[in-house]
Amino acid sequence: MQAAILRTKLYKPRPRLQLTPRPELLQKLNARIDSDLTLIVAPVGFGKTTTVAAWCAQAPLPVAWLTLDENDNEPARFLTYVIAAIRTLAPEACPETSGVLRAGHALEVAALTTLLANEIDDLPERFALVLDDYHCITAPVVHQLVDGLLRHPPLQLHLLIAGRTDPPLAIARLRANGRLNELRAGEFRFTRAEAEHFLAGALTANADVRTTDLLIHSLDGWVAGLQLAALSLNTSPDQQMALRDLEKGRDRYIMEYLFEQVLQHQPPEVETFLLRTSILDRISPDLARAVVAVDLDGAEAAPTGAAVAVSLLAGTAGLFTHALDSAGEWYSYHALFRELLRHRLRVRVTPGQIAALYQCACQWHRQHGQIDESVALCLCRRRP
Repeated sequence: MQAAILRTKLYKPRPRLQLTPRPELLQKLNARIDSDLTLIVAPVGFGKTTTVAAWCAQAPLPVAWLTLDENDNEPARFLTYVIAAIRTLAPEACPETSGVLRAGHALEVAALTTLLANEIDDLPERFALVLDDYHCITAPVVHQLVDGLLRHPPLQLHLLIAGRTDPPLAIARLRANGRLNELRAGEFRFTRAEAEHFLAGALTANADVRTTDLLIHSLDGWVAGLQLAALSLNTSPDQQMALRDLEKGRDRYIMEYLFEQVLQHQPPEVETFLLRTSILDRISPDLARAVVAVDLDGAEAAPTGAAVAVSLLAGTAGLFTHALDSAGEWYSYHALFRELLRHRLRVRVTPGQIAALYQCACQWHRQHGQIDESVALCLCRRRP
């Protein structure tokens, strides 16, 4: 029997009352509406859903919406919801595909994709389908279904995928063919003007120039961080102390948010990678692998492959990192995320084990002729 549809998964989020206008982002979404796929990838709290919801209100095409969750990794359920989303625009859409799903027939992925693509192509007008929170999808068969649609896309469909991580789809092919529109974390960071506009509405008291400068510098345009910082300042009995905590990366609301939304959802091997590399202000994939491989009194971590290290650092895994060079050789964690990781590292391991991680990093820099970096790390090896 086909599961009941939860209608709220098909609702476009309501626009916020105090929404900061982001006309440049909306223009970028509109500019490539003729492409097959718009891909939005950024860590949690960068305003992806809010921006796409604002775009829906003025999009040049009708928009169908589907918010995904972990339960949608079952192919029949995923397709059932996709069809339900399309039917918010065209109530009689995709009858054959829906019939196959109701009957429970076991069709190959290629056959299902072909059937669905043909029925979408039969619709009377072109539309956009938003798949929000796509990072919840982990089942290879569901990725195959989506990839099949993109390999031979229906002319009537513009697909918009938003999530925290790069999906395992044929993105490179679409990019090479000019059929891809990409927006990433850098484009979602608040500019100074946007941050000032947001803070003017979010803070209960007028912020002086120093407060505004500190928030903008410390949070680096991270939308959720600004919201949480404003909450701290509005509720704290001592605003100056709250500002000092924020400056040192110790804001309670932000730390709780990062832990709940990011760190506690990581598998053990990724958490180990993050905690151990948090001692580093500048990280390369090779340096990271050396530090992660250190044997901490029998607590040796599993080896980290080069591709995995690059993925974790380059931002494709949805973590708070940014590149320090155009070659993608050196990376850094967002200062607030790094502070959370260092705090968790102090809880998990002993000071002696932390010193061993620093010693490994010092040796790596010496071996690569980076004496200044080695000396700097050795000087601070007793602190995480």
